[in-house]
Amino acid sequence: MKDKLTHNLGLKIASLLLAFIFWFMVIQIDDPKETKTFANIPVNLINTELLDAENKVYEVLDNTEFVKVSVTAPNSVINKLTASDIIAEADVSKLTDINTVAISFSSLNGRVDSFRGSHDSVRLNIEQKASKWIKVDYSTVGDVADNYMVVSATPDQTLIEVSGPQSLVDQISYATVEIDVTNATSDLSANVEATLRNEIGDALNFQNVTKNVDYIHMSVVVLAKKTVPIEVASSGEPSKGYMATGVVVPSVKTIEIAGTSSALNTVNKIVIPSSALDITDATESVSKIINIRDYFPEGVRIADNMHSGRITVTAEVLPVVEKSFVLDSSNISAINVPEGYTITMVGSEVDVIVSGFEEAIEKIQTEDLRATVDLAPALEGKDLSKLNKGFRIEAPAKFELPEGVELASELKIAYTLEKVN
Repeated sequence: MKDKLTHNLGLKIASLLLAFIFWFMVIQIDDPKETKTFANIPVNLINTELLDAENKVYEVLDNTEFVKVSVTAPNSVINKLTASDIIAEADVSKLTDINTVAISFSSLNGRVDSFRGSHDSVRLNIEQKASKWIKVDYSTVGDVADNYMVVSATPDQTLIEVSGPQSLVDQISYATVEIDVTNATSDLSANVEATLRNEIGDALNFQNVTKNVDYIHMSVVVLAKKTVPIEVASSGEPSKGYMATGVVVPSVKTIEIAGTSSALNTVNKIVIPSSALDITDATESVSKIINIRDYFPEGVRIADNMHSGRITVTAEVLPVVEKSFVLDSSNISAINVPEGYTITMVGSEVDVIVSGFEEAIEKIQTEDLRATVDLAPALEGKDLSKLNKGFRIEAPAKFELPEGVELASELKIAYTLEKVN
């Protein structure tokens, strides 16, 4: 029996080996190996919390977070593989001294004989994590509609916190937010993205820097505006020997105001009452600082945010001078002379004293003084038929005087009446 088993042993072993080879070749022919390449496979970094524990942050360098992978596997496996089946991982716990992490590959679908990546490690830049608070500058862009203005623009916060690699955080100086107000005619409100900037104002786009808020809420007040005149007056009487010229001048004659359209429609001027400027017993021009805001209607404000609202109002007060004139009958006319009577002025001349501002007084000449005497009031109720011959009456003379000039005292002209035969 033993001889039968060992008889031609070499031939038997060779036959067995040959049979295995034939079997293996049949298998390979039925399911041959193939290689397939998958691009842009993301490398998943694991155990990154180890860096967090050390208050460090990382940045992947040279796009090594993506890898091209060539996979070798039987045809039956290759045909079923997709890019999502390829797993590439880098374990940060195995970080090298040169800040690289080896990439390992696996498949979610079928047996793979081999993997070959376009690179075998992820390269990292590791820095200490830093945080700081920065100010937020805010502004508006664009122009509101005609005859409207931006009164105020306000963010809901003026500080934000940024965190990231020390080298990047050190470059950040401040943040800006801008809200577009183009053609606005009413208040605006929006969430606006905050842009990080360096000290010279360049925008920074750091992917590894985070903000505690990405958007800041902005509120903008938009009001209508218009320009209106300022009307002023004075009250009281100056001291004896002085006179108010009637000229009251504000330091600005117009003011630009702002408010809702409905509020502005009711305002055509700003009136400062005469009680605000008292010139009682004044011996010179009187000036007073007045806050014009006190005389605005409700819902109206000064358009210029930098205007304090204070203006100066001046009432002109000048000394009074007197000048005497001698008038004859040619300067005086009588009216309402009774029919059938003649009149004769008593005396050939009368003295007239006028008072007023020096500049106005100096311009008056005798021929400029024309008086009118109305006899009707003096004769009212009298029976002319019973009057004696040469009846005498007196009536006040009325003069047309230049502005700023008046009679120093009332002047009465005496006449005698005689009936015409």
